Amino acid sequence: MIKYYKIAIVVLASLFYSCEEVIDLNIAEGDVQLVVDGWITDLAEPTQINLTYSAPYFSSNANPPAVNAIVVLRTANGLNDTLVETPVGSGMYETATTGQVGETYNLYIKTTDGEEYASIPEELVSVPVIDSIFQEFREETLFEDEGYYIQINTKEPVGLGDYYRWKFYINDTLLNAPEDLLYADDEFVDGNDINAFDVHFDPLKIGDKGRVEQLSISKNAYEFIALVQEQTLFVGSIFDFPASPIKGNIFKLNNPDETALGFFGASSVSAEELVIQ
Repeated sequence: MIKYYKIAIVVLASLFYSCEEVIDLNIAEGDVQLVVDGWITDLAEPTQINLTYSAPYFSSNANPPAVNAIVVLRTANGLNDTLVETPVGSGMYETATTGQVGETYNLYIKTTDGEEYASIPEELVSVPVIDSIFQEFREETLFEDEGYYIQINTKEPVGLGDYYRWKFYINDTLLNAPEDLLYADDEFVDGNDINAFDVHFDPLKIGDKGRVEQLSISKNAYEFIALVQEQTLFVGSIFDFPASPIKGNIFKLNNPDETALGFFGASSVSAEELVIQ
């Protein structure tokens, strides 16, 4: 009995020691890839395209900007609008051109190392207007904190094949974490009134300003956003979605099988805001 007891102590001690052992993971950094982030909308504001390069997995630095690139916004009607890097050295490219419903847009990009990219064309389709916006006060529950929540009324037009995204701003700050991504298709609501629709999940307080933007997006954009959310939010359990490349819609011209990261989209926008009273 005593011998077994001593053996157990030795085994346990070795297990605790192994838990303290430092494991040096030699993870390959992988190829540096261009990252594209930008949309064109019909809002009366500049169109901005942010270009960066991917960073190593364990890097604590932000993705480095892709500077001095040539970025051209193109349409099916023959528009070729060269964007200006503003400010110089930022990797942010801008044009005063705003989107038009019914037009189709794509990007052409040439980096300083001579690599050329283009995005798959995206049609800017109309979006239903937000009919009304209002606030609702809720007591604290198991699933919600106490506070004011903003809801909207809108109408989904007849005809399947519509895709939407909703953006929500609190005091002019966009809520853009993975859990804030709100998107849907019209499979179960085609042609219906959408009433008292919740567009955010965190409460506001008196004096806060809430802004809702309702966007029309393409099926490609819908699937891209869904994959981003799956692989960034739904993690940490045995029921996770299997990891797979998040493929955007920007490809290299001399090798269409090689893509950049990110997405370039086109959307019409209906926006409403209110201040919590």
